[in-house]
Amino acid sequence: MGDASHCGQFMNCAAGRGFVFDCPEGLAWNPATYKCDWPDQVEDCDAESFLGFSCPAPAPKSELLGEQEADYTFHPSQDNCQVYFICIEGRPRRIGCSEDQAFNQELKQCDDIENVPNCSSAIREKGAQIKAARLHAKKN
Repeated sequence: MGDASHCGQFMNCAAGRGFVFDCPEGLAWNPATYKCDWPDQVEDCDAESFLGFSCPAPAPKSELLGEQEADYTFHPSQDNCQVYFICIEGRPRRIGCSEDQAFNQELKQCDDIENVPNCSSAIREKGAQIKAARLHAKKN
C-alpha cells in the first residue's frame, strides 16, 4: 500500500475483506518476499523518504594513510536518543534501542541509558523506571 515514501503498510485479505497491517517501525513491506523487511531491501521503497533520514556522503578516502572505506556508518537520530541509523552502501536502516537503553555514539551501539548524556530527562526517568522494574521482577 502507499507509495515509495510510505511503504510500511500492507493489506491482507480474508473472507472477502481487506485488513490493513503496519510493519514494525523502521521496516517496509516487501511484496517480493511477502514479509516486512529493511526498506533498503525493498525495490519500490525510497528508504530515505520513508525513514526521514538521508545518509551523509562518505568521507574522502586517504590513500596516503591507507584508510579503508567503511562498509557502514552509524548516525544518531536527531529526534530520539533511543534511535539510530546505520547507513549501508549509502542507504539508511532505522534501529531502535530497548526502552531502558539509548544509542551511545562512542560505542556505536545501544547502551544503558544512564551512560548516554544526550537523552532528555523524561526519557532518562522512564528508562530508569523500566530498569528498576526489571531488576525487581528478577528478584521475585
